[in-house]
Amino acid sequence: MSIDDAYQVERVLSMRRGFITELVTLDGSGPFIRKKMPLDQTNRAVWALLASCGCLRLPQVVASYELPDKYVVVCSCVPGETLATRLEQRGRLTEPEAVGISLDLCEAAGSLHAHGIVHCDIAPSNIVLAADGAHPIDMGIARMMSDPVPPQGARMGTRGYASPEQCFAAADERSDVYGIGRVLGAMVTGVHPDDERYASLLADESVVSPSLRVAIERATAFEPSSRYASADALADALRGERGGDTAPDVAEKGGRARKVPTAKPLVLPIVGIAMLCVVGVVLVASGLLGRKADANRGQDATFADDEMQDEVDDSPTSTGVLEALDMDDASSGNDSTIAQEAREALVVSESWWSPRDNGYFEYLFALTNTSDSVTVDYPMVRITGRDAAGAVVTTIEDGVMAIAPGQTVYKFGIRGSGTLPAEVEFSTALVTGSFAHEQVDAPSAFSITGLNASSGTFGTSFIGELTAEHLGSDAEIASSAAVTVVLRDEAGAIVGGTTEYCQLPSEGETVPFESTPLEVPVYASMEAHAIPW
Repeated sequence: MSIDDAYQVERVLSMRRGFITELVTLDGSGPFIRKKMPLDQTNRAVWALLASCGCLRLPQVVASYELPDKYVVVCSCVPGETLATRLEQRGRLTEPEAVGISLDLCEAAGSLHAHGIVHCDIAPSNIVLAADGAHPIDMGIARMMSDPVPPQGARMGTRGYASPEQCFAAADERSDVYGIGRVLGAMVTGVHPDDERYASLLADESVVSPSLRVAIERATAFEPSSRYASADALADALRGERGGDTAPDVAEKGGRARKVPTAKPLVLPIVGIAMLCVVGVVLVASGLLGRKADANRGQDATFADDEMQDEVDDSPTSTGVLEALDMDDASSGNDSTIAQEAREALVVSESWWSPRDNGYFEYLFALTNTSDSVTVDYPMVRITGRDAAGAVVTTIEDGVMAIAPGQTVYKFGIRGSGTLPAEVEFSTALVTGSFAHEQVDAPSAFSITGLNASSGTFGTSFIGELTAEHLGSDAEIASSAAVTVVLRDEAGAIVGGTTEYCQLPSEGETVPFESTPLEVPVYASMEAHAIPW
């Protein structure tokens, strides 16, 4: 029996022009997504490099093989609804939710672009909204930036979302920027870009805030040189990090986005959540908030514009790291004493990194809050890679939703810029959106049982069960749990690990989880840690 026959087809998801997408299982494991593509329309370079991207928002390839007339790729299955389904059911989305989804897409596209890959078909039907955010799928027509113009008759992408140049020129980063911009426009207007109502809805300030409209229009300019130069540049504009003309400051929950002068950052209270976030950075958290609220209200729920009131802070704009904790807000208790305690309390207590191919590296860190009274929301760890001469070759800020007094949290990730660092530094980084406050309740607590390593066809998986012993306020905007497996040597030093996401169990409930790292080193012991996500 061939490997193709070993898979059990549970359902055919689509069949068009020789491309077949199926939901499959293998000896009871899965489900997986299997995509069969005509050999003459398969870009093998894309699939070869995709596995090295390391971005968990992209399809995770578990197997690939050839048949006489097809190239076959098997990927992990991401549970969730497509963005197309959500738009059909709800109409237009709130700006915070739309921007949060767009930031997820920018993250995924940026990882592809770092490897010379262009997705070429970023459209609502090719975006899955999972518990941990948005995942672009269907890489069937992805190209390398070095590829020549495809032949006439080749698939060019989804009408209304594919960039114009894809039909007559090589594609690059700006082609996917166009697709993300068109998707963002569809989310905030509620209609597809080729709908005759699209332009008028996008121009209507009662539908789309002026600052967000400008960002969308720049991202979707006909001439590529007029667009944002990269997915990262688009993400920066959406976050407002650079304070440019196209930076929309967005309310956390259902509020109207409005442009704010850069010298006056926007401060917004979150309705129903006992904390305050500075708008313009944790827009991914805004998306999570929207998704959690949707689950509570039902799929047809919408947010009323008057649920949020905007308030402008007259304090001068801060210049970078730690600015969020410099705010003196009597209503929140986020005074200078608490801010200083938060700065001193966060410590990177353990760290590890290991090189991978193509200039990427894996990392795992433990962040500890040594305070006995102060919780920090959205704490970050700055991970900086340097070459042998000490020059920075890559940097990223990775963090968690919250860290309570005395708590230690673990996080694994993959990062790289194409140049492998000689050394990697880890340091705490409280950024815009980080917020310190007195702890008001016990943080969420989880127990993990039955943790074991299972070897299968596609490598070693770490399997166990997660029980929510207690869910605190840190789980209010969470919809999933991040489970980090830590592997140690005989001396107790970290030698590897992985972070996987699973359903957030209700208090007292137990759910299974499975985590499959790309590589498993020699290790002497393993442990797992979970946090709300």
